[in-house]
Amino acid sequence: MAYKRLTVTASIALGCAVCAVPAQARTDGQNAAMMLALTGTRLTTAQADKLEQQLKAHPDNLSIRTELLGYNSIKAPVSSEARAGDDKQITWIITHRPQAAVAGTLFAKPDALVNPAGYAQAKSLWQKAITAHPKNVRILANAAAFYTPEHARAAARCLKICASLDPRNPHWPDRLGQLYHLEFAVPRGGNVKAAAAQALKYFKEALALTQSGRSRFYLLGSLGDAALAAGKAKDAAAYAHQLLRAAAKFRSDWNYGNAIFTSHSILGQLAIERGNIKRADQQLLLAGQTPGSPQLDSFGPDLTLAKELLAKRQRMPVLRFFQAVGKFWVMGRLRLVAWEKIIKAGGTPDVHTFGLP
Repeated sequence: MAYKRLTVTASIALGCAVCAVPAQARTDGQNAAMMLALTGTRLTTAQADKLEQQLKAHPDNLSIRTELLGYNSIKAPVSSEARAGDDKQITWIITHRPQAAVAGTLFAKPDALVNPAGYAQAKSLWQKAITAHPKNVRILANAAAFYTPEHARAAARCLKICASLDPRNPHWPDRLGQLYHLEFAVPRGGNVKAAAAQALKYFKEALALTQSGRSRFYLLGSLGDAALAAGKAKDAAAYAHQLLRAAAKFRSDWNYGNAIFTSHSILGQLAIERGNIKRADQQLLLAGQTPGSPQLDSFGPDLTLAKELLAKRQRMPVLRFFQAVGKFWVMGRLRLVAWEKIIKAGGTPDVHTFGLP
């Protein structure tokens, strides 16, 4: 079975609008920097000008620079002046404070598509910082967060050094697993199964080092996804069942809805592999009973299992699934209605609009 699903974990990593590190892997410092930058997004022009004047008198004030990063980030996609302002702050931060928490957020990362020159300049500065501080874990971690998915190998090198310097910290194998997870969840021509196997390896290492029950709960979904994509059916089923048991202990957690959806989706795909279509139908409907989550409510549910069941002519379960997820996926209701009409007419939604191609 070809693996073409954008998993919840991948959605977090791709769609997180304010931090280059997935939500469950952020440090407290990054969260604080993120909140300060978000404050900057609400500044008026007059307030931003006042901060610029204050910065001239206090050039080492990282808090002011962080707020200005937030202010410029809103206008950067359409304003060359804002991009120049961002580049100025980012250059200073990487040059003078590469270990700072804000340096590991997306605010300190020029958009490689909108601002390729700014990205190239920042990339060169990070390479110099790594060379100058080859054993500084904070700097290496921030550099790893900077690289785009196209430069995943450079990010992986940084994180592997961090793991060697700080071997008892589950943060490093977790982030390495996330890197490879994106490689198979959003394939760009590489070996999907090999990437999944690498992700599974690192997630297992992270789990072995993790003591917190809540942190283990966050890891189990990633483990199940990776095992499924790697062709490890027995492991995938075991992690899916563990995730369901763990979810019962964390019903108030933001990840609860993700866990319910992910575990049943994995079990449903495994049922299709075994030829048990009735069981797969049941798992799809159970997945649809999730209460939703910050990711599911915005990005929407993964549709791999629904697509595979449609290919098996299981139209009614898919329609019932759409009705269920429509309760939380408000942003996707128009698409759901359009897909329902096509399915009721005996067709199959276009592959380019029905989930990932």
